[in-house]
Amino acid sequence: MDRSHRCGERLVFSRRSVMLKIAVLLSGSGRTLDNFHEKIASDALSAEIQVVVSNLPDALGLKKAQDYGYPAFFAEGDDEINRRLEQFEVDLVCLAGYLQLYTPPTQLKKAVLNIHPSLIPAFCGKKYYGMKVHRAVRQRGCMVSGCTVHFANAHYDEGPIVLQRCVALEYEDDAEAIATKVFAAECAAYPEALNKITGSGLSLFVVAGRVWSSHLGLSDVPLKLNQHTLSLPVDELCGSVKKKRADMEILAPVGGIENFWAALEAGADAFYFGAPGFNARNLSHELQLEELWTMVDIAHDRGKKAYVACNSLVVEKELAGLVDVLALLEKFQVDGVIVQDLAVLHLIKKFFPRLRLHASTLTGAASYVAVERFARM
Repeated sequence: MDRSHRCGERLVFSRRSVMLKIAVLLSGSGRTLDNFHEKIASDALSAEIQVVVSNLPDALGLKKAQDYGYPAFFAEGDDEINRRLEQFEVDLVCLAGYLQLYTPPTQLKKAVLNIHPSLIPAFCGKKYYGMKVHRAVRQRGCMVSGCTVHFANAHYDEGPIVLQRCVALEYEDDAEAIATKVFAAECAAYPEALNKITGSGLSLFVVAGRVWSSHLGLSDVPLKLNQHTLSLPVDELCGSVKKKRADMEILAPVGGIENFWAALEAGADAFYFGAPGFNARNLSHELQLEELWTMVDIAHDRGKKAYVACNSLVVEKELAGLVDVLALLEKFQVDGVIVQDLAVLHLIKKFFPRLRLHASTLTGAASYVAVERFARM
């Protein structure tokens, strides 16, 4: 679905007339550079490559950059790299198989993008790179892998996530087969992330581990989302139940991108997510609002419903943060908000009347009288 023509208060992903000017840092063969070059040539990537830099003098990617006609340099160490970048107009630095931690100049501190060949936080960190990732995935027996495009910070594979893409694996896939599937996903995901940034602006995304956006009005507070797991194999659940009741809506709990894709592909009709910081199962996993937005958007594109559980008990000092989250849920156009606290119910009815309300099972409504009372509210 073309997101550039959505109306109302829906957030927009339309392209800007000005191309994103990028620098590419690489250490190897330059396959990601090849992908960027091809996508730009076919107008599938709204970016301009200003310069290519490698920390290895004999990297094949440097020769490819020269053949493509891009300024290309060997630079050893961050200081030398940054001196090279100063000679060019650069909006964003793209790490493309760059195998060292990179410290950018101050003006680009929050404008370094990386792609990692796994679904972060799985199989990431200093010891996981290249084929080591795929061998670890194979050894663990995972049936899903994928890639993550994220802003880079001072630690390996950390920083705000822009998007993730999953790939299904087969039992017989070895590490090489997994690598091939994941790289195919990378070839789509990295350009898509760049187009997303071009269209929405850097300010949309998370800064320093916090969700922040000036035009969304989200307060500068850490927000956490819960991690749910499906208690039954979702493909078996959806398949068997739908055979019995064709009119039944299959609602799947989702706490991360992996089980979202699993439920989506298995045929779930609707999904519910935990509101960041305001759900009753607030566990250790932190799912960013951008990920929630992406999954809600994908669900709607597939004709599915997306509900958000905002069902914790909210204390006085949390009310301001709650209002910020509710404002975003309204902008995301979620199909309903599941509540327990009467204060949350009141705030939604008064300030966000377009949000549909659903009573959580935690309300303790155990009789017809209680249910009827909630319905009247």
